Amino acid sequence: MNLKKKVVNLLTSNIQLKIILKIIKIFLLASICLIPFVIIALVFTKGKMPSFSIGICLIIGSLWAIKQEFGSLKAVGFTNKSVCKHMLYGMILCIIYYLTVIGVNFILGYSIGIESLSIVGIVGILCKYIIVGFSEETLCRGYVLKLICNEKHSANKAIIVQAIIFMMIHIVNPAYGSLQQFIFPLILGILLGFLVLRQQNLWSAIVFHILLDFINDILIINKSSYIVIIGFIVISLFIGVYKRNEIYLIRNEN
Repeated sequence: MNLKKKVVNLLTSNIQLKIILKIIKIFLLASICLIPFVIIALVFTKGKMPSFSIGICLIIGSLWAIKQEFGSLKAVGFTNKSVCKHMLYGMILCIIYYLTVIGVNFILGYSIGIESLSIVGIVGILCKYIIVGFSEETLCRGYVLKLICNEKHSANKAIIVQAIIFMMIHIVNPAYGSLQQFIFPLILGILLGFLVLRQQNLWSAIVFHILLDFINDILIINKSSYIVIIGFIVISLFIGVYKRNEIYLIRNEN
């Protein structure tokens, strides 16, 4: 009995190590892809790199890892089935979130406004968040979620781990306060993890993520912790009620 337990523990440790190494491999590849951006920045812009450069490198690393590990982008949720429907769902989810946040601001008497930006400025911000949203969703809700579901056969563990990685990516973001650095990305990562597993599709999460960041950048409202958490609670209820199908593990097509 003890021998059997030791074998199980050893196999579990090997699986965990394999998962960690595969995730590290993505960041190493992304770092290699970042080298040309660093050289260009040093030569032409006095070391200042474009804000989207890391996102592009993460996209390259994640897509390469997905193709190597699963053989197809469809395996992680990049399917052609009902793309517009899933994108619309992501938009609706974002609208519900911001209607909630704006509503709370209005009830509490806080001012609401929009940043004064040129068309070029708005397009620039949108393009930045398209890259950021696509890269983070491809890595966390695409590759990592699928990888852990396959290796550990546990949706709950997959959701938690990818949310923690998502949180760690945002810890270095100066836009977040001390509490927000940990809590908000973790909650959002869990919510989007559930969403992707329910729909077995990445497009809703990608669109929601892009619009969430974009609108957050141009909307002038009170973004206190409790207001944001109320918004998260509302969209979590919407995700849970809108589609009552079982959460299935994303499995290989083979």
